[in-house]
Amino acid sequence: MPNLKEISAMMGVPLKRYQDIRAMGNALAVKLHTSVIATLGRDGMMICDAQDGSVCHVRAPKVRAVDVTGAGDVATAACALAIASGATLVEAAEFASHAGSISVTKLGTATVTPGEIRAFYRTTKKPLS
Repeated sequence: MPNLKEISAMMGVPLKRYQDIRAMGNALAVKLHTSVIATLGRDGMMICDAQDGSVCHVRAPKVRAVDVTGAGDVATAACALAIASGATLVEAAEFASHAGSISVTKLGTATVTPGEIRAFYRTTKKPLS
């Protein structure tokens, strides 16, 4: 689950516009022969499906970020957990985005508990599958 800076480095081009990010994410998925979920910070995540070439943008919940340290690791772990539990890529990215959003509201490298995720879903009015 690379972030925008990492995708830029892998593809050898700076990515700033959404169209560029979308094109390079798709190119990376084709190059690696696998779907790619890229983290875009406060802009959420982008899923580039290697099977059908589709691109989906998952928006991040709005939170007041205190510290982004470790948020990518939390999001990656949450995404892996969701996929291992049978979630689709979109469901996994949504779950990961919520977990990462909780993480950035804490100081330093922080964990996210199942209770925090349930409570966060309740406050955002989105059902937790």
